[in-house]
Amino acid sequence: MSIFEPINGLNRLMYNWQHDNWPEFFYRMEDLTEPLKRLSDVLRPLLSKVQNLPEEDRHRYFIEVLIAEAQKTSKIEGEFVSREDLRSSILSHLYLGNYKKNIRDLRAVGIGKLLSTMASNHSNDITETTLKYWHQLLFDRLPTINIIGGYRTSTEPMQIVSGPDYDLTIHYEAPPSDRVSQEMEKMVASLYKSQHADRLLDYVLRAGVSHPYFESIHPFQDGNGRIGRAIIDHLISQGVGFVMPFSISQVFADNQKEYYAQLNTASRTLDITRWMEYFIESVVTAITNANEEISFLLAKTAFFDRFGNQLNDRQQKLIRRLFDAGREGFPGGLSANNYERLTRSSKATATRELTELTEMGALLRTGAGRSTRYELRLEDLVP
Repeated sequence: MSIFEPINGLNRLMYNWQHDNWPEFFYRMEDLTEPLKRLSDVLRPLLSKVQNLPEEDRHRYFIEVLIAEAQKTSKIEGEFVSREDLRSSILSHLYLGNYKKNIRDLRAVGIGKLLSTMASNHSNDITETTLKYWHQLLFDRLPTINIIGGYRTSTEPMQIVSGPDYDLTIHYEAPPSDRVSQEMEKMVASLYKSQHADRLLDYVLRAGVSHPYFESIHPFQDGNGRIGRAIIDHLISQGVGFVMPFSISQVFADNQKEYYAQLNTASRTLDITRWMEYFIESVVTAITNANEEISFLLAKTAFFDRFGNQLNDRQQKLIRRLFDAGREGFPGGLSANNYERLTRSSKATATRELTELTEMGALLRTGAGRSTRYELRLEDLVP
């Protein structure tokens, strides 16, 4: 599905950049009063919770957020990149190459570099040079386009289309390439235009405005969605003073149809009130997800405090793999066959050790026979 949907009929609207007042985006603050209050009510407690995490847990948490953001922003573009490759890429770039593990999927290298660089430099203002460098990081190892690290230059219209060549539907057409440089100069300057007296809310609002603005210009030959969402991450990180502690792309990816519909509407008008309502509610949802992720992380620490000394090497390896899979766990759940394969043990050993883990209260068993599955038992580990 494309980001933009066509508007049919005789009364077809202009694209937003064709309006006389472009690029003067506006929204009705009175319509955002309640959404902003909900945001403030959940954002400040989350920031306090993150800041109060033990240093090691806080570090792990930020890594997990970056992995989730990398995976979900890729998913929105139809790319399914493994958590393992993304973890390896992000850790390698955060530790300047000292994390040694093979990365099979080169797409993970690019998005890992982009988000790691963004995180490491979140206090710096975004410039056009910043955005071009992000683009270079994204495509350096996967040169699928002609212009890497620069704006598009083709005289052909930048169109988002669908359908066969003989019956194309044009969903959106961006400003001509010869306008991109001046449009981006204005857009980058607008990122630091104050939107609210409250610093936290100010940067969230800036991030919200930035997305339809950047996506409407569509300055690069490819990668506009991923870089546009990285701009959101960077601005909110600047506002809170550390790496953004939640994944907004996870929310967008969980309901891509709504995300696309909202961007489609915003591409036709300078009144982005509806988009801003949607964006703020998406941030609220992302914060709810983040609270669950922090609880999961704290449960991991409590789990090993309680059971660590009771686990043999195979069980330790298996449990760590389960935690690395995140709150969603293994696709299809953990089975005895999974245990055999992951720990390189016999069927008898797998059955015996899974039974031990269940009896000690580390795992919860569900189903029966071939449908038997196991999951981490985390209730009561975190208050």
